[in-house]
Amino acid sequence: MALARRYGGLAILWEHRFYGQSLPFELDLETGIAVDGYEAYKYHTVEQALQDTVYFSENFHPPTLSRFWSALSPHNTPWVFIGGSYPGIRAALARKRNPETWFASWASSAPVQAQVDMSVYYSTMQHVIPRNCSMDLHAAVTHADTILDSGTHEEIAEVRQAVYMTGLLVSSDSPGLRAGILSPYKDFPTSPSEMSLWTIAQILAIPFQHTSRSFQMQGFSQSLRQFCDDMEHYNIKSAPPFPSPSLAEESNLASWVEFLESPLRNKQMPTSVGLATTHNSSTAFNALLSAIYRKVKDERSKESTSPLGASPFPADRISWMWQYCSEFGYLQVGLIHNHHAILADKKDQVANISNPLNFISRFYNVSSTQSLVCKSIFPYLPTLTTPNVSSINQYGGWNISVSNVMFSNGQYDPWRVLGVHADTTINPSALIRQSTKLIPKCNDVPQHNAVFGQCYGGQVHVSDLLASMNTPISGQPSPFELGFILFSNALKEWFQCFNNSN
Repeated sequence: MALARRYGGLAILWEHRFYGQSLPFELDLETGIAVDGYEAYKYHTVEQALQDTVYFSENFHPPTLSRFWSALSPHNTPWVFIGGSYPGIRAALARKRNPETWFASWASSAPVQAQVDMSVYYSTMQHVIPRNCSMDLHAAVTHADTILDSGTHEEIAEVRQAVYMTGLLVSSDSPGLRAGILSPYKDFPTSPSEMSLWTIAQILAIPFQHTSRSFQMQGFSQSLRQFCDDMEHYNIKSAPPFPSPSLAEESNLASWVEFLESPLRNKQMPTSVGLATTHNSSTAFNALLSAIYRKVKDERSKESTSPLGASPFPADRISWMWQYCSEFGYLQVGLIHNHHAILADKKDQVANISNPLNFISRFYNVSSTQSLVCKSIFPYLPTLTTPNVSSINQYGGWNISVSNVMFSNGQYDPWRVLGVHADTTINPSALIRQSTKLIPKCNDVPQHNAVFGQCYGGQVHVSDLLASMNTPISGQPSPFELGFILFSNALKEWFQCFNNSN
């Protein structure tokens, strides 16, 4: 809106097909899934969405502005695409695909490199979370994984019971979270034995994926600091005995609440080396469960006042899942940096045991996610083994070369790992490109494969387009101010050649 006011332009808020009210096919109102299945979803592609904007621009005839219809054509006035996150991807691709329609774009926090395995999503968190917390997270998850893989019958039963009861507590009365743990329409398992290993991994990953105050939008201080504090202040001396495995009924949840909450009432001073080193990995595991419960309980109490706590409509969730499963991938599975530690007899279960920062279960893997989410919800997917990421990467991915586009990102945005501002400290496979604030000439790509734009230090996802998301830093302009100034200056430079570019 600020740019529209500055240049006397029109601001159009675009609603993507298959989202909001733009639903071209009948839906199952309970699940949000299109009744016609693939015959509907085959039209839900990025290419179709990009072409929608072209068609719209060529047929933009608002009744109250009929005398300006010709002037409003993209051939007679510059159309500028601004978007963040997925809309940021479309902003970049739209200019690349249809420069005759889109004169310029601002692509904020745009992961333009599509790939199936997005385990590197957690890399940024690893670099920010305090060492004692990250070491305990790694120890706790490794403890559970090792027992589930090779423990005794009694050990396996105890871990399953503990994770099951914690999952049952945090998923009850919280439909949005409950949906995130499994799928948008499946109920929570009725017993510990019914839980798949993937479901167990999902529950243990709750702090990093399934909560309203997420790291990518809020940063460490607002999303994980209290969680880590709770975990590191866990007082083993205040922990009651492990509840009997017979307490699986919801009527006995009070015993589990006491088991999870007691060690956090009388907090102990944390140590720099963490609980696992001071005590053992079992203590770190119990502390993780307590911290998960406390985090969800705290956020649930704030959901009524926080817009971030509101769950999207089922159809919106399903539509985004279709895009994940059919084209983007972006499966945020267990972090894999050490490809040498592989369980030879377990397909697709990479045990990143030697990485002391890894905190996502080995059972949260690509094949299970595709099977239990993608194939389960969309059995008619034409490609059952992998999303068609080439449909996105055909525009260049990390190496996208496009004129009249400004790219921006936040230093602590997990999605930066697949954007043009990625670096090898967060993604070993990243294509390193130099970022420059030097405005390229109109219709020219930056020289030497550089990226025009900026990465904001200490900021998160779409922090320059969502003012509520940026982290104020004393003495420094906000990301919005920095982004607005640079893009405004670029438009001022580029607009001068508009009549010559068509």
